Amino acid sequence: VPAPAWFLRSGRLPGRRREASFSDYQVLIEEPLADVDLHAVEQELAAEHWTDDTLLIKALVQEGASNVDVLPWAGRSRDMTFQLRLGIPWDRIKTYLRIRGREDADVDTHTAATASVAVPARSGGATDVAARHSVYIRPRELVLVESSYAVAMPALRLRMIFSLQEGKYVFGSAVEFESNGRTPSVMEYRVVRHFMEMGFMEAAKKYGRTLLAELQKKGRREPCHGAVAGAAEATA
Repeated sequence: VPAPAWFLRSGRLPGRRREASFSDYQVLIEEPLADVDLHAVEQELAAEHWTDDTLLIKALVQEGASNVDVLPWAGRSRDMTFQLRLGIPWDRIKTYLRIRGREDADVDTHTAATASVAVPARSGGATDVAARHSVYIRPRELVLVESSYAVAMPALRLRMIFSLQEGKYVFGSAVEFESNGRTPSVMEYRVVRHFMEMGFMEAAKKYGRTLLAELQKKGRREPCHGAVAGAAEATA
């Protein structure tokens, strides 16, 4: 499927005053990526319809995502929803809060666990995740993908970015904690926030590795017939 014209023009995300930049992220992976057909990757990411074999969906499913639903494009971005088990050890957090003497530890952690882990749901106790993916295709064979993943409990947004250019793959991530400003949250504790950030950044790095592995398998350039014939003659 040819890339839509809007993919080939420089533009901005809705509500953003500038384009995506690695300056907003911590770089977690930077590795060579040889022999990958970037044009094929561009076409795949720019396709009107994403399938189970589309890079981002395939990587998310490998990380445990289920019930993936992709919405239509809106400009250069498209939204997605899915369910994923976060694996947050709420019992350990509850123990920490009790040690700190927080009186409402039972209330807070019960609310958190009910929202994300403890209560069986249609997706087996997984958390609802709302995602937005923005794809930039620029000159000189540069592909840039920026994604955000938001969950209600804990109230945070995990942001990721990766680029493909000149035989190199770069992946970065950042965690943003959100507050409704009304009710107390376990995220008020610096230790808990630090623990959460470390856990989500490690999960992001693992996902980045999964993306890299999939990219290494996708769109490898096949040697042209002439080159193969020439090589055969040279070794004959």
